[in-house]
Amino acid sequence: LFTVQVDEDKVQAQRLPTDQPISVKKLFVGGTTSQFQMAPLRNIPPFEGCIWNLVINATPMDFAQPVSFENADIGRCPSLEPEVRPPEDEDKPIHTAVLIPPEPDINGEKERPGVTPASPPPATPSLSSALVSV
Repeated sequence: LFTVQVDEDKVQAQRLPTDQPISVKKLFVGGTTSQFQMAPLRNIPPFEGCIWNLVINATPMDFAQPVSFENADIGRCPSLEPEVRPPEDEDKPIHTAVLIPPEPDINGEKERPGVTPASPPPATPSLSSALVSV
């Protein structure tokens, strides 16, 4: 069973086709890079807003240590006002992606990344399309 919960909203759950653990090599948060824009993912709009805390299997993920990021502001939550873009770029999509390392599992012991506590930002839009694993 795969579950996602945003803020205090109801938990969204999806039954997986097997009870086997999911092997995640890359985890994109907020969208994917154009390299991974496969047919089923092309029509999912990228996330717009702020992601403050991401917890996977009870382990906080550390956005201060991303593997890579593209079109993302790490460590701050900019205004949610629309970005002013030149007219020639208005119809071009913006792909935002943050790649964080999946949680290592060494002999059943999970390593927990360090996370600096901070004040949460204002309420954010829905995260239902923000997580994609490859």
